Amino acid sequence: EASSSSSTPPSAHGDSAASNPHSLPIAKHAKLRGHQKVVCALALDRKGARLITGSWDHTLRFWDFAGMTTTLQSFREIDPTGEYYGAYTYNQIAWSSTGELFALCRAHAQPLLYDREGSEICEFCKGDQYVTEQANTKGHTAEVTGCEWSRVQPDVVLTGAKDSTLRLWNAERLMKRNTTIIKTAQGIARWRRAMVSCCGFSPDCSLLYAGCHEGSVMLWPYDGPFTKPAQHLKDAHPVDTPITGICITNDNRLLASRGGEGTMKIWDLRKLGTPLAVFTGLETAYDNNDVACSPDSRYFLVGTSSGKGGGPGELRFFARDTLSPAASVPIPGGNVARLLWHPELNQILVGSSDGICYVFYDPVLSTKGALLSLAKVRKVDPSDRIIEEVITPDIRTPHVLPQFREDSWKALRRRERQLLVPDGSGLPNPKDAELAMNRPSKKHELVKSLGITKNTIREEDPVAKLRAVAKEAEENPIYIDHVYKKNQPKRIYADTTRDDGDPSHPIFGDRAEKKQKLLHELKATGAAPKPH
Repeated sequence: EASSSSSTPPSAHGDSAASNPHSLPIAKHAKLRGHQKVVCALALDRKGARLITGSWDHTLRFWDFAGMTTTLQSFREIDPTGEYYGAYTYNQIAWSSTGELFALCRAHAQPLLYDREGSEICEFCKGDQYVTEQANTKGHTAEVTGCEWSRVQPDVVLTGAKDSTLRLWNAERLMKRNTTIIKTAQGIARWRRAMVSCCGFSPDCSLLYAGCHEGSVMLWPYDGPFTKPAQHLKDAHPVDTPITGICITNDNRLLASRGGEGTMKIWDLRKLGTPLAVFTGLETAYDNNDVACSPDSRYFLVGTSSGKGGGPGELRFFARDTLSPAASVPIPGGNVARLLWHPELNQILVGSSDGICYVFYDPVLSTKGALLSLAKVRKVDPSDRIIEEVITPDIRTPHVLPQFREDSWKALRRRERQLLVPDGSGLPNPKDAELAMNRPSKKHELVKSLGITKNTIREEDPVAKLRAVAKEAEENPIYIDHVYKKNQPKRIYADTTRDDGDPSHPIFGDRAEKKQKLLHELKATGAAPKPH
């Protein structure tokens, strides 16, 4: 099938240590095919066994690295939108810390909760969009843009939406009401709204953060209070520039923010005044483009899109120690939409604009994940091998031979014309065309064989038709005259020349005589009317 996943031989970017001095897992990559449009969401469980990818084609695909072979095919595909929910794009997918549940954030106010096998459990509660005070609603009232599960409390999930709120939910009470609400508009002028574009927890879950569409970054302690942000970067990026991604190092010292204007800034959480470094020229065409940290927090990673000059997107690495670019890897498929650097596997997953999920790894530095799948060869049934090699050693395709080949209708028509024309040119002959014009059609022959004749009564002359049968009608009457044929062979007609007995006759009656007499009297006296 064209839509099924297929494997691609890994392309080497240098296997030696000299070509990879920073020890990055970029030596080879594998391609997970299956989606038809942009891969806009990625989620790999904590152990690195099961991967979920979401695309703009409104499908979710499940990949099991331990169960896949070199074919790299997904074992399940679902369409969470369907007819009931409608066609919504996916903003983010998040696994729980136990790997038993995952949350799906779509372009809607209600995220969805699924189990590990892709069966829907419930839908988050929705708030009342006509209530101004968000604390008085049970859920979000605008599109949910991000979500993440807590690593300390497995049942707690954080969501952020464009209604300028963050909400902490308990997985056991998702359909009733959220547990805690955090307003991101605190400390900002009332006429401005801090719509959340991304949110999450720090690696040790001591902080939770939110990036807003108006270019600010906010942080709160995990245990509260949530009345106002503990740390607030009001001008982290230009105004009205969404924060596409935020990443915090394992030691909670540095924070990297990715802006929609094409920059990445490194901040020191101990002193949030000015950024430590600003990297420009990182164009992105997607609002959810992430920024990631390496498992040892030595490198920051961002994905780029092709700029005005064209060319493919890239993965760009920046060293934490020197705050300078370290390496870059081109993405042959197109632009980078999402990325993920898994801490357990030390593998980088990239969702691209061509519908392919790229898995970058190193045979020495990486563990499990794609290495398990690429090491397995598809098993062949021994009985099938016997049938292929012994019973049918030489397979022939008879339909390839010229005598069995089925030509198109144009070729068949051309061959018929060549057979009919003596010179074999295939051009129509004027005599043959004239004969074809005078030849009766198949419809005419069919009607003639069935004995169906044409009704020509409208084309006949009724007077001539009656005169032709007048003599026969007189000799052999059918309707009335045959009754009087024996007792009155000679016809007797009424005499209409004069009828004195009828006083009302218009010509010979008494009234006509009176009118004539009156007319003579008037003429004699000279009072008769003159003709016009």
